Amino acid sequence: MLLNKAVALSYSTTIQQALQLIETKEVKEKLQSYYLYFATKADFYIRLKQFKNAGEQLKTAIKLTKIRTEKLLLTNRLQFCLSQFQ
Repeated sequence: MLLNKAVALSYSTTIQQALQLIETKEVKEKLQSYYLYFATKADFYIRLKQFKNAGEQLKTAIKLTKIRTEKLLLTNRLQFCLSQFQ
């Protein structure tokens, strides 16, 4: 899957290259309702210390997931991000 490739790319090259891979118009349209797309982008932004951008992605991921434990995990990550720029 493309998200797995992006994660691998983020560790083998740069996070920016991984973001470029998944931020194309085609990918955005295809994955716009998939919470892991936004959770992955949030992880990249956290690793870049771009906590505001990460928080925005996490809010979308939280809205999209129906899995309670995933919501809890994502909410905890969101709280971490919010604590970094307050």
